[in-house]
Amino acid sequence: MSKTVCVNGILKEGDKVLSAPSSDYPCLIGKVVVIEPISKNSSDEITTDTVIVDFMNIYGDERKNEIVECFQNLTENLELSYDEIEWCQRLRPSELIRLDDSVINNRHFYNCILNSEASAALCAYIELKKMYAKPSDKVYAVSHIQKNDGKISKWSRKFVSIHTAWEVACELFGNMRNKYNSKDIGWLDKSNREAGCFEGTLANGDYFKIQIKQA
Repeated sequence: MSKTVCVNGILKEGDKVLSAPSSDYPCLIGKVVVIEPISKNSSDEITTDTVIVDFMNIYGDERKNEIVECFQNLTENLELSYDEIEWCQRLRPSELIRLDDSVINNRHFYNCILNSEASAALCAYIELKKMYAKPSDKVYAVSHIQKNDGKISKWSRKFVSIHTAWEVACELFGNMRNKYNSKDIGWLDKSNREAGCFEGTLANGDYFKIQIKQA
């Protein structure tokens, strides 16, 4: 099963999520259908994992009107109806907040965030505050080492959020992938995502390795 890291931790297929207020599809509740990990064969424009989310739900009339207006603005089609909405959308992990059982099983609260954009935005704010407003006892280091024409370079940066560390590592991998692919050379993707490692090697001994570890 594919996994990625969203705003508030590990995200896997089948999880319920809330889209961030800053997303193109703000404050919607959906279910993760597919996670497409960034890879050697990803598009050059993609420098992160991609999450396909199905936002179809039984919404109340007022919320339906809010959603229709949102999708009309996105599609620039003011004639778009609720029944014509494409519910499965592709998002970045940074646009998603995983909903845990305490939210899903609280029917009153769940219905509030399902049927009110304002309530959903408040829920997102609370989750973000949990992540960033209090001191963290965990620090994550992203290290980057590269061998190019026999020369080795390396550096390391620290982050208080695993999500930020993962997003930085994905972007670094995407940039290296683009660099190797642009040279039209064969290279081997030896990444081990479960271990937080993104790695590529060439036949001539050159390589890059991006590693996420708890500092």
